[in-house]
Amino acid sequence: LASTAGAQLSSPAAGGEVRVSSMLGRSWFLFGALGCTVQTMSVDSLSIVRPSASAGVGLVVLRVRERAELALRANARTELIEATGVDPGSNVTGSGGRWVVGVGEAIDLSWMASADIGLVAGVDVSEMAGSTDFTAHGHVVAHLPALDVGVLAGLRLVLP
Repeated sequence: LASTAGAQLSSPAAGGEVRVSSMLGRSWFLFGALGCTVQTMSVDSLSIVRPSASAGVGLVVLRVRERAELALRANARTELIEATGVDPGSNVTGSGGRWVVGVGEAIDLSWMASADIGLVAGVDVSEMAGSTDFTAHGHVVAHLPALDVGVLAGLRLVLP
């Protein structure tokens, strides 16, 4: 199995992210995040794991009674794309991977149930330096485009 830059099909990924942020005044904040997604495809029992790291700046554009916030984020990011597959004819396992860098933008809406805990939902868009194709026997079996859109939902915790 080989990974290259280039074209074709993909499936949805599932994963998670832990993000830490620090306010710079009332509206601006810095943040860093570690995340990982996993995709599985029936073609050649392909499994794609994508650990990532990002850091950036954000701006709270709307705050309602200290309970709800609308924030915009921009970041630089890097991720490792690692795939493993099994050839159905020979049962031979192969793997390949590559590092990619890019940028991301996001919009988050959060609502705090109390001063310490709340909910957050948002949309992330990532533009990586190039798409990634996974090939087996000279044929593309999976494609990860350079542009990726993700939906997130989770908990927001305020620590002292």
